[in-house]
Amino acid sequence: MRFLVLLLLSAMFFRPNTLHSQPPPMEFGKVSVPELKMRVYEADSTAVAIVLCDFATALVEPHTTSYHLVWKHHKRIKLLNKQGFDYANIAIPFYSHEKQEEFLFDDAAVYFPDGKKINLTRKDVVVEKINNYYSLAKFTFPQVTEGCVIEYAYTINAKSIYELREWFFQSEIPVVKSEIRADFPEFVDYIYLFQGNEDMLSEKDKDGNTRFNGKNGSFLIASRRFVMENAPAMKEEAYITTMDDYRARVRFQLSDIARAGGYVEKVMSDWPNLQKGIMASAQFGDQMLKKANYKKMAEKLIPLAAGLLSNKEKVWFFYDYLTRNIRWSESYSMYTHDKKLSEIFEQGEANSGELNMMLYVLLTESGMKASPVLLSTRGHGRMYEEYPILDQFNHMVVAMDMEGKQVFLDATDGLRPPGYPSIPSLNGRGLKLDFATGRPTWINITPPRDATDALTFNFRLDEEGNLTGNLTTAHKGYNAMPERQGAGEDNGLSLWQKRLVGRFPDVAVLNAKVGNLHEIDKPFYDTLDISIPNAAQVSGDHIYLTPVIYSEFDENIFQLKERLYPVDIPYPFVEQVTLNLTLPDGYEIESLPKLSNASVPSGGGSYFFASTPKADGTVQFSASLNMSKQKFTPADYPALKSLFDVMVKKRDELIVIRKKG
Repeated sequence: MRFLVLLLLSAMFFRPNTLHSQPPPMEFGKVSVPELKMRVYEADSTAVAIVLCDFATALVEPHTTSYHLVWKHHKRIKLLNKQGFDYANIAIPFYSHEKQEEFLFDDAAVYFPDGKKINLTRKDVVVEKINNYYSLAKFTFPQVTEGCVIEYAYTINAKSIYELREWFFQSEIPVVKSEIRADFPEFVDYIYLFQGNEDMLSEKDKDGNTRFNGKNGSFLIASRRFVMENAPAMKEEAYITTMDDYRARVRFQLSDIARAGGYVEKVMSDWPNLQKGIMASAQFGDQMLKKANYKKMAEKLIPLAAGLLSNKEKVWFFYDYLTRNIRWSESYSMYTHDKKLSEIFEQGEANSGELNMMLYVLLTESGMKASPVLLSTRGHGRMYEEYPILDQFNHMVVAMDMEGKQVFLDATDGLRPPGYPSIPSLNGRGLKLDFATGRPTWINITPPRDATDALTFNFRLDEEGNLTGNLTTAHKGYNAMPERQGAGEDNGLSLWQKRLVGRFPDVAVLNAKVGNLHEIDKPFYDTLDISIPNAAQVSGDHIYLTPVIYSEFDENIFQLKERLYPVDIPYPFVEQVTLNLTLPDGYEIESLPKLSNASVPSGGGSYFFASTPKADGTVQFSASLNMSKQKFTPADYPALKSLFDVMVKKRDELIVIRKKG
C-alpha cells in the first residue's frame, strides 16, 4: 500500500430493517480461547497491542417531529505487552453543547489469560468537559496485564443527523477486523465518501458487493455495510498533515430529505448556497457585514491609520495592532462565540476566526478590497472540493492584493509578518468567498519561498582538541520566527546552549548579539561567541574532528524503509552550514571528507557537501540542504530517504589532522 486516495461514491438510499440481516461480527463477553492465549501477533511481531474487532452501527430513526441518530460502538483490543497498556485508557469525545449528543455507557470488561474477569460499570466513567462544546467520557481498565483482552461498548444518542461520525478502519496498531453498518429511512438520502487504498484490486463477489484486495488488507463495500480486515499499523513519520488523511475511513453526509407531499429538501447543494448560508450566520457573515457588530472597534482603530499614505502601511498597522493587543486563544475556528466582534476586541482574547474577522472589517472599512478564505488546518485534515461540506473547515484567513500580489493575512502571531499564514494553515487550498458575485472559488494557499537558515562557524582548533570562535546566523521567512521567539531575554544564549550541548557536553555559549529582533519583515541575525572544550579527539600526532558542528537534522527524520503516504512539507526551506576552520600551528590536513551530492530524481530536494582548503592555511566546509518542493510521492520516498541518509552520514565523517614533520 503506497498511500490512500479518496473515492467519491454515488449517493444511495438506505432502507429500513437492514442492520440485523447479518449477525454482528462479535458478541460482548464471548472472547475466544485463541484471543486470550495469543502472545504475539504473527502478522506484525512488533505490535504492542492489536484491535481484534471494531464494530459500529449507525441508525437514523424518527423522534417526535425530527430524526435522531443512535450510534452504537463495540471495540475489543488485545494488549500484548506493557508498551500497549496505554490502550487501556479510553477517552470518547462527544458534542455536549445544548445536549446535542448524549453518552451512554453500555458495558466494559477486561479478560485475563488465566480466566479471571473484571467488569466495569457506569460508576467507573468520568465525563470531563473540554470546552463549551465538547466533553470526554473517560474510563480506565484496571489491573491490566500482558496478554489480557479488553472490550467496551457505548451508545451516543445525537439530535443531528446532518453528518454522521466518521469511521476509521485503521489505527496506529494493527486491526484484525473493522466494520460499520448503517440504516436509514428510505426518504432520507445520504452520500458516503470512502477513502481507500489505491493499490487494492477491486472485484465483485457473488452477491454483487465490491471487494478490494491487496497486500495490506481487504475491504468489503456492500449496501449499508463496510468492512476492512487485516489492516496493518499506521506508523507516523515526519512531514505529514495528519494521519487521518491517509487512514482508510468512511463518512456519511446528509444529501436531502423527502418531506410530506413529495417535496424534497436539498440539504447539501452547491458552494454558492453554502456561502449564502454562512453569510447569513450570526457567528460568521453577520459579524463582518452588519456594522453594529464591529462599529466600536472600527471607530477606535480606523482614525489611527488615517494619516498613513499607502494601503501597505495600513495593512501593517492593523495587523501589528491586533497581534500586539489581542491575545490569540490558540484555538482555530471560523466562527465567533456568542459575542460581537467589538465585545471580543474589548475583552482582549480571540480565536483565529475572530482575529481575522477583525482584520477583514478594518481593511474593508478603510477602503481596501479583501476576501475571507475558509480552510482546514493541517491537523484538521484534507478538504473535499467536490462536496460543499461546511464542517470540513476550521479556520479563516484574509486574502488581498498588495502591490499587485495576492497575500494571505493571518493575525494569530505577531512574530509572523503579513503574507505568512500560520504553518498549520499551509494545507494546500482554501475556499475564497466572494460577497459581490456570491460564487466562492477554490484557490491555492502558497507559502513564500524564502525560508532559510544560514549558519557560519568561524573556529580555531588548538592542539588539545578545543574549539573557540563565533557563530553568525541569518534566518529568513518562516525560519526566522522560532529564532525570534527563542531569543528571549538572553539573546539566544540558552537556546544555542541547549542546541549544542547534546553533541558537545562541555560547550559554553557567550556574548550573544541579535539583529532585527523586532523588524519581523527582515532577516533575523545573531552572533555568538562559543567555546567547545574537547570538541575533537586527540591521539598522538593526530586530531580527529567532525566538520558539521550543528544541523537542524541530527538524525534521519525518515526512518521507515517504505513510506505508505506522501511526504508533505509545509513550506520550502534551505539550510546552509559553513565551518571556517583554522588549524593549530604546526598541523596540516591529512584527509578530508569527500565531496557529496545527493538529490531526488523527480526534483525538489538536494544536499551538497564540500571541503575546500584555503591558501591561508584554513579549511572551509560547506553543507547545504535545499527542499524546494513541498510534496513527494511514496515513489519519491526511497530517494528522499537516501538523501537524508547521506546528510546524516556526512555529519559523522572525520577530518584527520596531523602534526607536521
